[in-house]
Amino acid sequence: MKIVIDLIAKANALMEKNLHDDAEPLLIVAIKHDANNPEVHYLLGEVYCKQKRFKKSVSTLRHADSLLSNNPRILHLLGWALFMNGDVDEGRLFMTRSLKIDPHDVRLLCDFAVLETRAQDYLQAREYARTAMSLDPNDDVVIEVNAFVNHMYELKKSIPQKN
Repeated sequence: MKIVIDLIAKANALMEKNLHDDAEPLLIVAIKHDANNPEVHYLLGEVYCKQKRFKKSVSTLRHADSLLSNNPRILHLLGWALFMNGDVDEGRLFMTRSLKIDPHDVRLLCDFAVLETRAQDYLQAREYARTAMSLDPNDDVVIEVNAFVNHMYELKKSIPQKN
């Protein structure tokens, strides 16, 4: 459907400029034209994530997953939205499913490193960060996440443990 393709293209262009509030209505219109298009639901879920509307993102991405199951991009973002919405365990589950499909996704590995750091599993966080670094050592996000995880790991080591 040409109108949906055009709306997706316009929404993507806006999202690239971080104009998520402007992309949202275009995607809602696209859904009205093609309610079974998983890409539109995925993009709207991404918009909601960027707007920090994680509960809405989760429901939108669950619908995208029902339309196109086992898509690593959908699973990754759904896992992240669940994590950011406070459900660490379920978020980890979806992100793990995505990682099994695409074990070389450095952004997913970085998100896992952040998730595990926030869950205070610094050893696991370091493993994810180091894997991402070995795959793409020049990526700015990978470098930043690796430095953050290493800092948190060293900080945790320097704090005396209570018995």
